[in-house]
Amino acid sequence: MPIPTEVAYADYDAGKITRAELESYQDRAAKDSVSRMEQAGEMFVTDGEQRASSFATYPLVEPSGQPGRRWTILYSSLALSKALSSEIDNTLFPISKPEIAAHNRSPRYKTYAFDNFKKSKGYAKKGAMKQAVISPSMLYLLYPLNGEVEGYPKERFVHDLVNECEKDIRGCFEAGAKHRFTAEERRNIGIHTCPGGDCDSVHSYDVAYHKLFPSLFRINAGYFLIQLASEKDKEGVYKLIGENIRKDAKGVKQVAFIGVVNTLDPSIESPEDIAEALITASKYIPLDQLGATDDCGFSPFSIDQKPKYGSPDFARDVAFKKIANRVQGARLASAKLGI
Repeated sequence: MPIPTEVAYADYDAGKITRAELESYQDRAAKDSVSRMEQAGEMFVTDGEQRASSFATYPLVEPSGQPGRRWTILYSSLALSKALSSEIDNTLFPISKPEIAAHNRSPRYKTYAFDNFKKSKGYAKKGAMKQAVISPSMLYLLYPLNGEVEGYPKERFVHDLVNECEKDIRGCFEAGAKHRFTAEERRNIGIHTCPGGDCDSVHSYDVAYHKLFPSLFRINAGYFLIQLASEKDKEGVYKLIGENIRKDAKGVKQVAFIGVVNTLDPSIESPEDIAEALITASKYIPLDQLGATDDCGFSPFSIDQKPKYGSPDFARDVAFKKIANRVQGARLASAKLGI
């Protein structure tokens, strides 16, 4: 979710407020996110990642508290320092040059998703809490695509990374989150795909779904959250989903939550339009394997100023209106479809 401007990173960087004061702003924003999602009618709520630098970089960075440097990378592998130093400025990650401990150790997350989950789960009064976890495939991009880092082979990096990701996921379950695992656990593990949503823009829109879906649905996960509201040929994508989704993924029936809300566009979809999209999708996707979601996070990175919306604060209000309409639209579709 867009982070309120009152979460004063600039004041923290300038030394005007303490770390404790910054965290109190983050706590307030997280509580507000959960409350407003519940008011919108959401059954499964989140804190909107109000404490994180982004969905992708939360394991690697923390607020710097230094002027002009919002985030400091704290990845504990000296062997990766050269790769990070040369590549980091070419990424979308809002982090500074790395400050890495002067010893060669396997990488360890600085922050786990369950750390923030534990702080926020008490805010949920009506809905069940869910938690997003970054995938190993995303963090794999930290390692040079060509060649190897001296003293730290790629195979060892992959092994260490998967172990940390498993710890991240299991920690969320142990902390009570809903949604290397049993079939029952995999029912509540989902995969999200989209072409990007950073600063109201995309980065991989040219990758067609007909190339992705055959391998995506081979993953034995319980559900998939698929960007679709901003697609030009929605009906064609509905058909592709129906052709690839599985009734039995090693003991789990897969569910496709299709995007019915365009997070890049400030225009608010009506419940009726959302219902119509779901009814059309039901021609191709079995009703017991169909659900509704948003295309992407509304503000994947904490530095996002939401240019198409005008400001993060306005975007935040619009986001909750879109969510409320999605919930209403899904109910309308359910009634019309008799489910």
